[in-house]
Amino acid sequence: MTELKTLKDMEGIQNTDTLKVIKGKFPYAITSYELKQEAIKHIKVIGKESGKTKDEFQKFQLIGQLVWIQHFFNITEEDLK
Repeated sequence: MTELKTLKDMEGIQNTDTLKVIKGKFPYAITSYELKQEAIKHIKVIGKESGKTKDEFQKFQLIGQLVWIQHFFNITEEDLK
């Protein structure tokens, strides 16, 4: 089994490809583009939270989440504008 490191590691995935996502008991479809847009929303929210917190450990955790999301979804600074 190959280790999945980024969304691009899924063979042949394109922005318009539909992914099957199961949330709870109900499956639904989402495109990889929509998934990336959701990731960008989360990055912006986490970025605001990390700027507000004074707890250094929590700030470290939030920055780690940001780095992982940006890497997995191949999000650039230009995507965040």
